[in-house]
Amino acid sequence: MYYILLGSRTYIKLWNDSRKNILVYVSSVYDNNLFFDRDAEILTVNTIIYYDRETKTLSCSNSKTIKLDGFDIIGLLDQLAPHLISLVLALICLKLTS
Repeated sequence: MYYILLGSRTYIKLWNDSRKNILVYVSSVYDNNLFFDRDAEILTVNTIIYYDRETKTLSCSNSKTIKLDGFDIIGLLDQLAPHLISLVLALICLKLTS
């Protein structure tokens, strides 16, 4: 389960269910220490990731292709925090589909 903070109060939670589907939850937090029981993990991305907005297909560098159906996380990030789109795509490629 991964949390991405958008400013000081809003967050996106990304995780896999038991069938390896990627689930997304967006909410606000009122207690800054609500989720953290250890230090944050730093994700280093040194790979090429390509997202096609028309087909909603994510291509990872390890020849993995992911179709992002259902919730439009990219559209949401376009509105909330466009600078986090590449981070979310990297997280999906490197952590949630391995």
